[in-house]
Amino acid sequence: MSESNSGTGEKYCVECGTALDAGVGICPDCGAAQDSTINLSAGSDATALRNRAEKNLLVAALLGFLAGPIGYYYVGRTKLAVINLLTLNYLLTGILLVPVHAAWTIKSARDRLDDLGAEYDAS
Repeated sequence: MSESNSGTGEKYCVECGTALDAGVGICPDCGAAQDSTINLSAGSDATALRNRAEKNLLVAALLGFLAGPIGYYYVGRTKLAVINLLTLNYLLTGILLVPVHAAWTIKSARDRLDDLGAEYDAS
């Protein structure tokens, strides 16, 4: 799924398949890095990854369990928060899936920063 779309300068996330602009290094939807060369000193991609990695795993899981959309919003997954709120999914399967997915989102951001040798404040 990481092939470029010819002529539009668009590519797809290697993790979730979301359409991305050619210069994007981190998917705004799932936080997955698109290549191994990310400039961690500046830029919104690096900032978003650090912000997500510095979230508290326990808080994310608890918010996801008690109020699914708020758990997603806490970890920066606003689109999923809105979808869960509008579909009431957090009352069904979301009660189990949202806490796990919110914590996994933080864990994957931390793993990516660890792979790149970047520092972050894990609370």
